[in-house]
Amino acid sequence: MYPIQGETQNLIAWLHSNIIISVDQETVIAVILGNCVFSRNKSLIGKLIHNKIYLSNGKIIGSVSQELLHHQFNEDKILKEAWAILSQIKEHSCQWIEDSNKWDGSNFNDHFIK
Repeated sequence: MYPIQGETQNLIAWLHSNIIISVDQETVIAVILGNCVFSRNKSLIGKLIHNKIYLSNGKIIGSVSQELLHHQFNEDKILKEAWAILSQIKEHSCQWIEDSNKWDGSNFNDHFIK
């Protein structure tokens, strides 16, 4: 698992096999297809570019660390949740995003409950 960090380097989520998992490792927050990030309700949130998660407006909401950490979690549960999301995504193309160095500033999880 790779930690996803916020602007202040705090842990905000985990990345495992193109699945974004909540900090408590209990819930799938989003899935990544190619470099497109989709929320639990199948909405396009943005893109993963150069280890940063960008919203469609180009602002950064998270940075993926390159440090692989080993944590215990219920992989079967996570994979089933991710598959449920993936199987509902019918349109998986992404718009072009002009990335920036600006952080969004709002709570990471708020972007995924829309």
